[in-house]
Amino acid sequence: MIPRKTHLRAFLALAAAAICGGCASQPAGPSIPRIAEEINATRSDDLLVALSPGDTLGVRFDQRAEWDHDVRIRADGQASFQSVGEVQAAGLSIPQLREKLTVLYARIFQDPVVTVNVTTPAVRAVVVTGEVNSPGPIELGTGRLTLIEALARAGGHKTDSARLDNTLLVRWLPQEGRQVAWRIDADTDHWGAPEAILLQPHDVVYVPNTPVVKVNIWVDRYIRQMIPIPTLIPRIQ
Repeated sequence: MIPRKTHLRAFLALAAAAICGGCASQPAGPSIPRIAEEINATRSDDLLVALSPGDTLGVRFDQRAEWDHDVRIRADGQASFQSVGEVQAAGLSIPQLREKLTVLYARIFQDPVVTVNVTTPAVRAVVVTGEVNSPGPIELGTGRLTLIEALARAGGHKTDSARLDNTLLVRWLPQEGRQVAWRIDADTDHWGAPEAILLQPHDVVYVPNTPVVKVNIWVDRYIRQMIPIPTLIPRIQ
């Protein structure tokens, strides 16, 4: 006969496992219908036309051809311009960058007339990673891409391991110079929501396979390498 204490220990272990399992299965964030409006309110169509890491720029000077040069915006958002050095370019419009360069070059010679053009544009994309079948960048194309469409174009989620209810979205807000992040319950039950979550260039979507407590570890270790403008990423509560 099995001792009563053994029965008790086994029962307590099963109860604890059931409780933990129940906790782990709880959505870590609000559902798509609840959070879509908040996320979409931060979306900027300007990012589709704003300067981006990877863009190659032609800088031209009226009546000073010897100063003409080309620069490429690096992954950190900066570009090195002749004689004035490093300038933060990503996130600016062409007129904004032209104005900034005009001020800088006015310190070198009088009344500069600066023209800036994008000679080779970079691909505008989001990154989908984690428990999806084909992780990597997803081109935005016309500019309208929903979270669910991005997951589909990443090969779909891994049905045996993905925690869609704990999906993480990190977004760069260039006008504020910071990133924001959301946990989202993107379970398939919510895929038919009337309002979809719309993505924008440089968004990073991560589908984990771990409980919510480990998401911040993944963010700290990996997500900083994927966002083109490395600033402080908030802790996700």
